[in-house]
Amino acid sequence: MLVGVSKAAEELGVSHSTISRYLRNYPELTVGAGRRKKVDLAELRRHRAENLSVDEGDGLPFEGEAGVARSPAPREEKTVEARQRQSAARATTDELKAELLRIELAERRGELVPLDEIEAAFGDAGALLQARFESRRRDLAERLVVMTDVKEIEAFLKQADREMLEAFSRRLGQMADEAEGEAVEAEDADLSSEVTEAA
Repeated sequence: MLVGVSKAAEELGVSHSTISRYLRNYPELTVGAGRRKKVDLAELRRHRAENLSVDEGDGLPFEGEAGVARSPAPREEKTVEARQRQSAARATTDELKAELLRIELAERRGELVPLDEIEAAFGDAGALLQARFESRRRDLAERLVVMTDVKEIEAFLKQADREMLEAFSRRLGQMADEAEGEAVEAEDADLSSEVTEAA
C-alpha cells in the first residue's frame, strides 16, 4: 500500500522527520519526488527489520509502532547504567563518610582505644598469666606430692583454678583502671594546654 510520508509516520507511530530521515538514507524505498513522494508501508517495515543497525545514525524509529515496546537506545542504556553506578558509588561514599564521622566522634568522646594500647594490654595480660602459671606450678607440686586421694586432688585443683582466675581478673581490672587514669590525666593535660594557649 503506497502512502505519503505523513501517513507512514502516523501508521508507524513515529514522527514525520523520523520517516523523512530514514527515507533520505534509503531513497530506493520512495516512489515519486517532493510532496508527491510515496512509500510502500509494508516494504518500509520489511526493509527496516532487515537493515536494523545501530551504526546507521538514524536511531530506532520503528520501535514506537503499535504493539512494539520502545526500548532505550544503546547510548541511553549506557547513560542509565552510568547513572546507576554513579548513584551506587555516591551511596557508598556517603556511608564511608558517615562511618568515619562516627569513628571520629567516638574517638573524641574517648570511646575508642588505640590499637597499640590494646596490643600492649594483651601483652601485659599474657605476661601476667604466664607468671601466675609458673608460680602456681611450684606451689601445686609441693601440695599434690603428699595427696593420694583422687577426689581430694580434684577438689584442690578446682579451688586453685578458681583462686588463680579471681586473682588474674582482679589484676586485669587494676591494669584497666590504671590505663583509664592515665588516659584521663593525658586528656586533662591536653585541655589545660588548650586553655593556656587560648589565654
